[in-house]
Amino acid sequence: MSLDPVLQNMMAALAKMNLPAFADGTPGQARELMRALRAARPAPPTPEIGSIEDVTLSGPRGDIPARLYVPFDAPAGLIVWFHGGGWVVGDLDSSHALAQHLVDASGWGVLSVDYRLAPEHPYPAPLDDAYAALEWAAARVPLPIAVGGDSAGGNLAAAVALRAREHSGPKISGQILFYPVTDHDFETPSYRENGGLGYSITTRDMAWFWDHYAGADQRAHPFASPLRAEDFSRLPPAFVVVAGYDPLRDEGVAYAERLGAARVPVALKHYPSMIHGFATMIGPVKQAEEVLRDAGAWTAALVTRK
Repeated sequence: MSLDPVLQNMMAALAKMNLPAFADGTPGQARELMRALRAARPAPPTPEIGSIEDVTLSGPRGDIPARLYVPFDAPAGLIVWFHGGGWVVGDLDSSHALAQHLVDASGWGVLSVDYRLAPEHPYPAPLDDAYAALEWAAARVPLPIAVGGDSAGGNLAAAVALRAREHSGPKISGQILFYPVTDHDFETPSYRENGGLGYSITTRDMAWFWDHYAGADQRAHPFASPLRAEDFSRLPPAFVVVAGYDPLRDEGVAYAERLGAARVPVALKHYPSMIHGFATMIGPVKQAEEVLRDAGAWTAALVTRK
């Protein structure tokens, strides 16, 4: 399937701006660029929800900023959400609109976590913050808890689920993984097909992110590359989203297949005309709201799923 026409126009407009690639600058420059691009875009449409509150969590490495989104009615559960950005860029505003749509679609609350970023805080610091957020929520919220995230945030969510199983941690009812990083293999067919297209991320960008996040001797650990886990049993049900023009497509599919082979309930949603990051493109890209509605409906059903 061809690239979505709306995305074709968006990518052409970005190409004319001649912006530097992530891999061509420093982490600080990448963060400033992302903030500037976000500020230049019209605010995405968002549904009204009950409340939004900035909170501070406690963790082994210190305080962790977070943002709590609550529906109008009593929430059925809580999604602990980790934003994307290659573990290097991103913040609470990265997932602000996405979180509101998930609340509206699911009836669950969302706790969005501003975990520490690499390279100042490399692996396992972001994961430690993510796991601390799960423990903080489990100790305070007497409701079902799911974990979720997009891209690097999906990596953290999957790793948190593995860590909770390995260490008899809090019960996780589900994991919501949007185009997750599950491995450090740049030789998959989707990397070969899409890694040089310049749509959202490239192979060079992903190598740059990994270089800042984890050393070569750490990347094969399942908490860094969840696809490398030996055992996929007893993990939470998963909702996995992949995009056809995404270099990460195949590792997302492989992760869903490994879960399914271990008899973990999994819903794999493939959007063949989309690119990496499309779920945050709320407004111009209609599939963004579609996938958030689907993820919300899947999450809502967790409370009745055995």
